Amino acid sequence: MFTLTIAAATQAVETDLSLWGMILKGGWLMIPIFILSIISVYIFCERYVLIRKYAKNNDSFIGKIRESILAQNIRGAITFCKEENTPMSRMLIKGIQYTQLPISELRAIIESSANLQVSGMEKGLSTLATCAGLAPMIGFLGTVVGMVQAFYDMAMAGNNVNITLLSGGIYTAIDRKSVV
Repeated sequence: MFTLTIAAATQAVETDLSLWGMILKGGWLMIPIFILSIISVYIFCERYVLIRKYAKNNDSFIGKIRESILAQNIRGAITFCKEENTPMSRMLIKGIQYTQLPISELRAIIESSANLQVSGMEKGLSTLATCAGLAPMIGFLGTVVGMVQAFYDMAMAGNNVNITLLSGGIYTAIDRKSVV
């Protein structure tokens, strides 16, 4: 009889401990952690899709550019680059436009263009890094808040301290730490 009661209580606790249930029991500090998670996933997915799009190697594009330049069709080469609209094509536009310059100056122009393209592809990564640093700090704050709550409850109870009194603050502290 006693074993059945423990099994029933264990089943009730296990069904209640879903991810959403833990988030709700984690307290108000879970809201900023949840928001930071959404921002991080969005930035990661958006940058991943963009970089995958730019990473495609289009051999026919390079062939068209080479043929246009060999045929002295500079406008056609620039048109192909504008149609491709990738960081590499935007760098090639700069290189094609300034072919009359000496190699050292042309190299500087292309390097400058490459730096602009890289900075464009890195857009949002500083926000991602901030989220990655901020979320654990909020989680640790939640741990401290939960432990302070547990000790406060213990101090207010005087000599009537029991585990149920402490479990709320400790659960809050552990729940926030486990989510982060």
